[in-house]
Amino acid sequence: MDIRGLEYFVSTTECMSFTQGAKKCYITQTAMSLHIAKMEEELGFRLFDRGKRKIAMTPAGKLFYEYAKNALNEYHAAVSECRKTAEGVEGSLCVAMVSSLESNMLLPTLRHFQETYPNIQLEIRTMTMDNLAAASHIYGIDVLLLWTNRVVSLQGMDAVRFQACPTGVAMRKRNPLAENEMLTVPMLETEKMVRLGAGQLSARFGDPVVSYLHNNLRARGNYKVASVDEAIMSVELNSAVALLPMKAEAYLPLDMTMRKILCDVDMRQYLTAVHRASSSNQVLRLFLDYLRQTGGEPEES
Repeated sequence: MDIRGLEYFVSTTECMSFTQGAKKCYITQTAMSLHIAKMEEELGFRLFDRGKRKIAMTPAGKLFYEYAKNALNEYHAAVSECRKTAEGVEGSLCVAMVSSLESNMLLPTLRHFQETYPNIQLEIRTMTMDNLAAASHIYGIDVLLLWTNRVVSLQGMDAVRFQACPTGVAMRKRNPLAENEMLTVPMLETEKMVRLGAGQLSARFGDPVVSYLHNNLRARGNYKVASVDEAIMSVELNSAVALLPMKAEAYLPLDMTMRKILCDVDMRQYLTAVHRASSSNQVLRLFLDYLRQTGGEPEES
């Protein structure tokens, strides 16, 4: 049993699915099932009760999850602290985002990282996702941070998910839907629907949200935009509604609001870091470790 094995177990537990846990770890469902079975054999007790359609934690599995989660947190903290000592925590990092509004949403995270590592020089840029591969070479972009509900894949790049944020529906305050505290999918049937896309980044495991909207909405339009800024403009100019991370609510114009949506599929938006797989920038590794530890949220001061 190793650290990766604990990560596989924790992922499966948090997803309560071998299939979803495997997707999160970028391995096959068969490999995940075999790994968990081998772990159970090594431990001498069952972690999961397996049904025909779902799994459930055993009492021993629930207790082991708490210890495994703590062990992983301790491991990542130890790696981060030792890396600081080994590297002297100096260098530079170029962080790109797809719009100025996303930059504002992530500013507390970046500020806290800068305060934690004052000798690291941070450079912030905005760019489109389609240009990431070229920009990482030509302009020295180390990492792109974006909100997406897709598992993205691009040749030569790695994508890592961190913080999950509930999805809300942004709209003009004068929209009759704004009178409701909670929305359901059928309530959106007659609305023009805008959601964040992922440029030319392909969905490695498909996009369940796209399929769900296609099968359940008879909307007048369902189209993608590249950034939160573009989504807000579409709401303002085209009387549309937009699926956005609830974090965006604090940055909406005064004549707009957001409402939560009740849905049968996972429509959460994930803070995702996309970077060159071959990057040798040690500051990037430190930054990714920081995001893993904090989930992309700065600690309360």
